[in-house]
Amino acid sequence: MRTKDSILLSSETEYMILYNDLYPHIKWRFNIAHEIGHYFMCHKKGNYQIYTEVQEREANYFARQLLTSFPLICVLLY
Repeated sequence: MRTKDSILLSSETEYMILYNDLYPHIKWRFNIAHEIGHYFMCHKKGNYQIYTEVQEREANYFARQLLTSFPLICVLLY
């Protein structure tokens, strides 16, 4: 059985990201950024409690931008 990489859980007032820390650091870092993307883009899960393919691509794009922008800024500043 395949384990879930990460998940964004929510209640009416709180959000929580759970991630699989058995993966390498770089993988769970991306997974957390991906879930943060779902949160900031106000994605809602469909009837079967899954995101659409478009929402998944948007969250992946968000994560890539979030994680690649910071190292680039550090290089430019130092």
